Amino acid sequence: MRSRATLALVVLSVASALAQNLPDAPSAPTSSTGFGKAARGTANSSTTITVSESEALSHVLTRPAQPYPPQAATAKIEGDVVLDVTIDPSGNVESLKLVSGHPLLAPAALQFVKQWIFRPFYADVVRARANTRITVRYSLFASQAERQMETHFLQTYWPAWNAGESALAKQDYVTAKLQFEIACDEAAKLGQANWQELANALARLGAVEYRQKNYAAGEPYLLESLQVQQSHRDADAPEIADALGNLGQLYMAENQFGKAEPILLKAVEIYDAHLQDPKASAAMIDNYKKHRVLNLFMLGSLNQEMGAGDDAVKYCDMAVGDAPGAMAKVDAALVIRTCETVYKKNMKFTKSREAEKAAEALEK
Repeated sequence: MRSRATLALVVLSVASALAQNLPDAPSAPTSSTGFGKAARGTANSSTTITVSESEALSHVLTRPAQPYPPQAATAKIEGDVVLDVTIDPSGNVESLKLVSGHPLLAPAALQFVKQWIFRPFYADVVRARANTRITVRYSLFASQAERQMETHFLQTYWPAWNAGESALAKQDYVTAKLQFEIACDEAAKLGQANWQELANALARLGAVEYRQKNYAAGEPYLLESLQVQQSHRDADAPEIADALGNLGQLYMAENQFGKAEPILLKAVEIYDAHLQDPKASAAMIDNYKKHRVLNLFMLGSLNQEMGAGDDAVKYCDMAVGDAPGAMAKVDAALVIRTCETVYKKNMKFTKSREAEKAAEALEK
C-alpha cells in the first residue's frame, strides 16, 4: 500500500499530466463572493438598470480596433460621437441610438460599439439589462499614435510569447522567464486594451516557476493575473473555473490542502452550472467535463491526505463514474487507478475491485 507522501506525489503527477499547460490564465471570484459561497444567479432579470459610462467601460470584455472613417480622415474631421447604448443581460449590445456626432463619424461609431461585448450587469443577484451613454472619440493624432503602439505591441508581444512557449516546452526556464517578462511588459504598456494578454503573460511566468517547483515564487504572478482577470470577467464564467483548478493544483503542490479545497469546490460548482447551459458547444461541454473530473479527483486526494476518508471516497466515486465519458481512455485510466488506491486505504475493497476492472477495460 502506498504511503501518504507517495499518493500525493502520484496525484500531482497525474494532475499535471491531465492539465493543459498549467497554469494558463487563472481568474478569481469577486472578493465579496468568496470561494466557498454561492455565485450570483445567472437567471436573466426583466429589470433594466442605468449605469455610468465609467462603469460600463469597466465591464468591457472585448471590442475591435477602432477604425477611422476614410472620408473623415481625408477631410481632417475630428470630434466625439455620443451614443445611448442598451446592453442585454448576456452582455451583448441590444440597441444603439445616436445622440450627437458628425455625419461622417457617426456610422463608424455605431458599427464600432455594436461589436462590443460586456461583462453582464446585475440587479441584486440576477443579470439585468443596462442602459448607458458611450462617447466615441475621433482624433487623427491620437488614432495614429494608438495604431503605432498597437503595431509595436503585435511585433513584440507575440514573438516573445512564442519564444517563451518554445523555451518552456524545452525546459529552458531562464529563456522562458525572460521572454514572458518581455511579453508582460509590452501588454502592460497598453493598459486596459490588452488585459487578457497581460493576464496570460503573468500566468505563464507563474507556470515557469511552477515547473521548477518554485511554488512560492510562482504564486505572486498567479495572484496578479487573478486580479487582472477578476476586473474583466463575471465571477461564474467557466474561465474562472479553469483558473481556480490551476490555482488549486498549485496549492496542492505546496501541501496547502486547506487552501486548495474551497478553490476546487468552487471550480466544480461553476462547471456543474455550465454543463446545463444549452448554448454551450460540444467542445465546451467536453472541456467542462474533463476539468470537472480532474478537480473531483484532486478533491478526493486532498481529503485523503487530510484524513477525511469518507469525503475522499465520495469525490473519487464521482470522478471514477464520470472519467470514462469525460476524457481520453489513458487519462481516465490514470484517474481511476489512483482512486483505486484511495478505496484500498479506506478499506472499500468492493469499490477497489470495480475500479481495477474499469481501468483494465480502458487500458485494453
